[in-house]
Amino acid sequence: MTGISVVADQYPIVDGFAVRLVDQGYYGMQPRFFDGAGRDLGGFSWGNWMDVRMRSWTAGDVPVGTTAKPFYDDEQGW
Repeated sequence: MTGISVVADQYPIVDGFAVRLVDQGYYGMQPRFFDGAGRDLGGFSWGNWMDVRMRSWTAGDVPVGTTAKPFYDDEQGW
């Protein structure tokens, strides 16, 4: 991985951060990010039909990382 540098102290901590699947009608369930007050912080539009996709996932399919070594996806680059 090259070109990605995350400096954690430049970003505020979001208390109560949560990822939820939200029904988007025709596009199925999409992941959205929420703060502790329930405010929608954003999401990824490419996440259509995640409820269907995730049914076949194993623990190794879940994108995880740390601020020192964030998750990297060759297609999405996040």
